[in-house]
Amino acid sequence: MSTVPPEEVTVTVSRKGPQPLDARPSKLEVLAGDRFGIAIENEGSSAHVHCRITGELGDYLSIDQSNHYVEAHSDAYISLRAPDVDRELEGTLAISTGYGATTVYVGLAVTAAPEEIEVDETLGIPASGSSGSGGGGRFVQPTTGGSAGRTRNRAATGEIDRTTLAVTLVGVVAIGVAVVSASVVGGSWGFLAVLAVAAAVAVAGWLAYTA
Repeated sequence: MSTVPPEEVTVTVSRKGPQPLDARPSKLEVLAGDRFGIAIENEGSSAHVHCRITGELGDYLSIDQSNHYVEAHSDAYISLRAPDVDRELEGTLAISTGYGATTVYVGLAVTAAPEEIEVDETLGIPASGSSGSGGGGRFVQPTTGGSAGRTRNRAATGEIDRTTLAVTLVGVVAIGVAVVSASVVGGSWGFLAVLAVAAAVAVAGWLAYTA
């Protein structure tokens, strides 16, 4: 509900002049749920002032005491509260004196109050696992690329690759067989065969170890 002073319609009653009854403003707009009023100022002799609301707004809002007796040179005030609606309603405030001899009309409109937008305070808190200094995500140690990195990782963890071990054993056996063959064959060809087998075993072992 609004905290500003209530809107009002000012009605002036006078037995003198060309306009014995006057109302300002000609149209009043208020928010749903807000209070407004009808201020009656009697500048002449005592009079009966009748107020009623017609139109669609009259189905939602009515004036309990519609007929007011206002003493001469005195004031009266009618307090009203706009209905709580979610759409605009329009109607007419009819004000009359002299048992309907003089009537003035004021347009009334009730508009829906704007919706309040609530801001979720948790939107500013980083989600779990997000990056940043305040995040609670899991840190992953980056690995060093290349064969040198894999070799260092294996050496640091003390792991023995089964493939490397098997290649080494096969190499030892192959070298042994080559030595025996070289002793049988003899000459430079036997020595070259031993070197070829040793080199092949060394290359295979290095590839298996760094894979």
